[in-house]
Amino acid sequence: MPAVIACAKKDGEASVLAAQDLQSNGAAFDPGEILDPVSMQDEGALDGGAIEQFLQETPYGSSSFLATYSSNGVPASDAIASAAERYTIDPILLLVRAEMDQGLVASTGYPSPSSRVEFAFGCGCTAPGTCDPTYAGFDVQVACLAAAMRDNLDAVTATGQTAGGWGPNITSTTLDGVDVTPEDDSTAALYQYTPVVAVGQAGGNWLFWNLWHQFAGALDYSPPADASM
Repeated sequence: MPAVIACAKKDGEASVLAAQDLQSNGAAFDPGEILDPVSMQDEGALDGGAIEQFLQETPYGSSSFLATYSSNGVPASDAIASAAERYTIDPILLLVRAEMDQGLVASTGYPSPSSRVEFAFGCGCTAPGTCDPTYAGFDVQVACLAAAMRDNLDAVTATGQTAGGWGPNITSTTLDGVDVTPEDDSTAALYQYTPVVAVGQAGGNWLFWNLWHQFAGALDYSPPADASM
């Protein structure tokens, strides 16, 4: 994969999401604890076959187009599994971001515009519609996403905070004006990537948390020992 030159991500919009994505999962939401560290780095949570099965039988009652989609000769399920293993990131996280950012898990057909897939996470893009073609393809994009999450986690390990100042027990203000004190490095990494809470709306960490619970529940996923969701 070429070096990351940009990750100009466009936040998810309500229009690309399934209606159930914005329906609360019923759990109590804590903006300071979006996802525990062990779950975030559980790269073996799903193998390629389990990812493929999830895409064929999604929580939306239909098969995702990703179940049969390949980019650069790589099936989407293999791309997710490979990125998860390479960067030690839970593949469920990558599935959640695919839905959160572009509604790709719920989509039964190839979405329009094509940039929703080929530049799904904005990697290699300096502005909407201005993207480096070497970054085209879901396989390249999902690897870039996983690499960004790994970089954020490694920054916290090395310095106690991300490049943007997000760290455990450090209070920072999100772009939507919410003071948040992450409880752990995983939550800090998520806010570095998307510094928004947006409860009940698209585009923020509430939506990530909500989708994580929906997808993890559908998969009957339990984090490794000594982790809590």
